[in-house]
Amino acid sequence: MLNSCSYQLGPGRHTLSIPFAENDEKGELTRELILAASSNPSFQYQNFDGEYQLKVRLSSGSDETIGYRRVRLKTDGSVSKNIRSTEGRRKISAVVTLESNLSGKKIFGPKVIHAFVDYDFVDGDSSQDLSFTLPDGTSDTTLHFSLGQLEEKFSAKNAAVKPLYIALSRKIVEEISRCALDERN
Repeated sequence: MLNSCSYQLGPGRHTLSIPFAENDEKGELTRELILAASSNPSFQYQNFDGEYQLKVRLSSGSDETIGYRRVRLKTDGSVSKNIRSTEGRRKISAVVTLESNLSGKKIFGPKVIHAFVDYDFVDGDSSQDLSFTLPDGTSDTTLHFSLGQLEEKFSAKNAAVKPLYIALSRKIVEEISRCALDERN
């Protein structure tokens, strides 16, 4: 098994500084990195001058449709041959480096780490996706925001950003903490 650590951290808990992640426009990834590092037993987050510094640069991201369903015909309730997208996947990659502030040596990386999250959505242009037949047989169109999980694609894609950053942050901290764990074992 290959080890991505060029140098192992010594035993114990280490102070870790995390500067603003490059290409993190709103600081959301940086916030999640700090939370993930703070909850890891190998590290103690420190604003400045930690023993180690975690450098992260968002390098790429993409979205793809991963789920579909057939369109139900309003006239007789049968299923047509047409399909409509209903699920998406957001992917992100970051280049990660861990450096010693004391020696200036690279402890980890640079390494590309990937994460993804899946999300569901409805077609906001289709009243059929947002209409329900009431017990008396009449149709009632419901606003998409009133149902919680039924969101238009754009809104669902944006809502997936936080879980995506949480997943990426956890993977990053797990990877760099292995450097400390490898030395202890």
